[in-house]
Amino acid sequence: MDDNDAAAVARVRGIFEDVVAGGFRAEMVEGASDEEIDAWAAAQGVRMVPAAVREILRIMGKQGGAWLPGTTFGVRKVDAEVREEAGWCVDEADERGISHGMRDPAGMLVVTEGGAYVYLVVDGSDLAEPDPPMWVLFESGKVTSTTFRDLEPGRLTARIPCHGRERDCSGHRRLGC
Repeated sequence: MDDNDAAAVARVRGIFEDVVAGGFRAEMVEGASDEEIDAWAAAQGVRMVPAAVREILRIMGKQGGAWLPGTTFGVRKVDAEVREEAGWCVDEADERGISHGMRDPAGMLVVTEGGAYVYLVVDGSDLAEPDPPMWVLFESGKVTSTTFRDLEPGRLTARIPCHGRERDCSGHRRLGC
């Protein structure tokens, strides 16, 4: 692991530790092994997992607990089929002429899926970066970027559209309502 990878891992760990210090129950999550993470990436046709994403999966890759409620997440759930569905969001953006800024969506790594209409991904062109930007793909063709800090419990639901519409659903209990 080089210094950039170590810094990305430390940043993810620091965010997780801050949230735990704030009351999040760490025992509610279960991490995945590197072998499980590599198999998960291979199932999506991706050979590389950025250090920050790998660390997220080491912390909660088998069970995300209340961190990402209502999402399909982790090495047991996000697969080639979910990746294909995420690709349709990019296709929708392209068909509608919506500029999204992704450089290699065909090589993307899908991290989560929410309600079959929103996906959190890493652009294929960013997979070699230790701490790459993460993209939120919407069924409507809208594409935005986000960070792991934005994925803290309670923050993500405020950024994801409710019932497929782009409106605030932060008052609701879980993604996808």
